[in-house]
Amino acid sequence: MWGVFGGLVTPAPGGHLIAGGDADLPYGHPAAPWFLANQLVVELTRTARLPEP
Repeated sequence: MWGVFGGLVTPAPGGHLIAGGDADLPYGHPAAPWFLANQLVVELTRTARLPEP
């Protein structure tokens, strides 16, 4: 697992939340408490292209 995909959410006056645009965020990022994730992001490593048939 590399991280998550979703949007940054910031608090606004009156207890409302403002959602930012779509972005990806790696695990351990300091903005994680303010990030609303909706998908996992997986990094593929040690992959190889198959030869053409």
